[in-house]
Amino acid sequence: MEHLMGKLKHPEAKLKCIHVAGTNGKGSCVAYLSNMLQTAGLTVGTFTSPFMIRFNERISVNNVPISDEAILKLVQKIKPVVDQIDQATPSLGPSEFEIICAMMFLYFQSHPVDIVIVEAGIGGRSDSTNVVHSRLSIITTIGMDHMRLLGDTEEQIADNKAGIIRPNRPCVIGKIKKGPREVIEKTAQKLQSPIFREGEDYRFIPQEQNQFDFMNSKFRIKNLTMKQIGSFEMEDAAIAIEAFLIYAFNYLNQDQGKLVKAVRLGIAQAQWIGRMELIQTNPPIMIDGAHNVPAIKKLFSAIRAPYSQWKDHHLIVIMGVFADKQYPEMFKIVNQIPNADIILTRFTANENRASADFTGLDVSGSDHVAFTSNWKLALKQAIDQELKSKNEQRLILVTGSLLFISEVRKLIKENEEKLK
Repeated sequence: MEHLMGKLKHPEAKLKCIHVAGTNGKGSCVAYLSNMLQTAGLTVGTFTSPFMIRFNERISVNNVPISDEAILKLVQKIKPVVDQIDQATPSLGPSEFEIICAMMFLYFQSHPVDIVIVEAGIGGRSDSTNVVHSRLSIITTIGMDHMRLLGDTEEQIADNKAGIIRPNRPCVIGKIKKGPREVIEKTAQKLQSPIFREGEDYRFIPQEQNQFDFMNSKFRIKNLTMKQIGSFEMEDAAIAIEAFLIYAFNYLNQDQGKLVKAVRLGIAQAQWIGRMELIQTNPPIMIDGAHNVPAIKKLFSAIRAPYSQWKDHHLIVIMGVFADKQYPEMFKIVNQIPNADIILTRFTANENRASADFTGLDVSGSDHVAFTSNWKLALKQAIDQELKSKNEQRLILVTGSLLFISEVRKLIKENEEKLK
């Protein structure tokens, strides 16, 4: 990546950036933070992955994806450079993700914004985005995911993600267990970087399924309302609020009243598709991109929380997962959810990654578990099952992979358009 940046004359060097890493919650955190900064009057660029509907989403300005024409120009500019590297030094040939990162840096170099929020892909220290010179870093969560690349323990994963911390620049972290948190704190201490921890330096208190209070040493903001639902969304929002207030204190000349207003409006207006998103109401269908063990735990904890409107609903869970994920462990968690039927299914993956076929799972004695290889048929079965149950509140929940739920979302939205 450094080699590629050098060939492109370092477009990343002069960008003002906030860098976001973490096992889960990065996308939501970016959405909340971007909205608050926009409400405060800034023009905000974002780099996120993966996309939900169109590739263009990955590079956006004030929540608007860049145009097809802009992408074409970026490709035309970078392709000759990549071809030259591939020919001269094949061992330094950039990957697809590195090329997309480079396109993003080139775009914001030629289309300047006030701040760019850069979401890491995998890890931190080893991630392609880690060429940025960030003003502030965020580590949302630490969990067991991408172990082949990041390490076999949460401490090793934390060490890699802590690689985004910059000397003398603040770092905000979410709710992280003691062991991995101490690894991050040690890195921050070495770099003399102030660190702000959820539960110690700032915290949130859930009030309703989409309402919470936020507080830190300087602010207490009550009754924040959000479009998203679930305590893990509040956690992501709280991380973003703390980051926003720290950034504002260091770089924005605004009084507390304006900052509180930016927080309220930014949180209230933010929307992150694919996170406990109710995409249809009759019958109710929710999608959530929980794609690893920690995310699945948080999802079902939020659905069954005392303040959740879905806490007593019978669930019909449709789950499709990539084969390289910990799908047996994910299934065990889902299988322990009371009052739920489970349909395991497959989806169209890509040439590099297969969708899990769930072979080897022990489902003996589990008459509430079924396997349907065609996810469209699985969805039809779930809808038919829901429509037949007239006396019971039910929710169809589709989860297991961001790519999978994006396919489901596209199908349902297309059908909606046809019916209009």
